[in-house]
Amino acid sequence: MQHVDAVVGTDKVIVGSLVMHGRRCGRPGCHCATGEKHYSKVLSRSEGAGKVRHLYVPAGDEVDVAVKAGRYRRFRQARAELVKLAKQSIDLIDRLQDAVTEPYPPPNRPRGRRQRARKGGRGR
Repeated sequence: MQHVDAVVGTDKVIVGSLVMHGRRCGRPGCHCATGEKHYSKVLSRSEGAGKVRHLYVPAGDEVDVAVKAGRYRRFRQARAELVKLAKQSIDLIDRLQDAVTEPYPPPNRPRGRRQRARKGGRGR
């Protein structure tokens, strides 16, 4: 049940991953013009339609964001496992239903002929 604990926990999460991002500032005399980039931590997250957004994370927030983004990653992993287990449960329940269900009338039972009283005046 550790998956359930991870999904229903009350600790806050932040959607995304904390990553190191390198960039060039564009100043001709800067050290980044010769190849070494400026590095900073950013929160990387998907915005839908294939877009990824990077949000700068100040040095004072790095630890908090890293912890909460890690919780989010574990939350998503636990959710995926629960979805997988739910699908397996549904499959097992369907198989159980098939195993205990019998057709009516049973296929090997001979069918009786219906006897109908014919009323007079109705021709063929």
